[in-house]
Amino acid sequence: GTDDSTPTGTWMVQPSRKLRNPTYFSPRGQGIIQADDPKNPLGKYWIGLEGVKGQAVGKMSYGIHGTIDPSSIVKMSSLGCIRLGDADIAQVFVLPVE
Repeated sequence: GTDDSTPTGTWMVQPSRKLRNPTYFSPRGQGIIQADDPKNPLGKYWIGLEGVKGQAVGKMSYGIHGTIDPSSIVKMSSLGCIRLGDADIAQVFVLPVE
């Protein structure tokens, strides 16, 4: 994320927080963007993460998701989440959680 906003450590996927067509709840208090809104920055999938070691312990607002802005992928331009292209997040989303 921007300005090293992603805490380092070990993260675990939370199976109950894997969502198709997620609603976006702005962590900056900018409101809610519904799943079907073309302005929803999460794209079609959200995989919620929980920090379990290091600086990540107890952190729950980070995830792996798609994006409506493909130019932001592989750049430190987010609030700390991992952004993937549509085809990539679709493949990752269906992987089993172990």
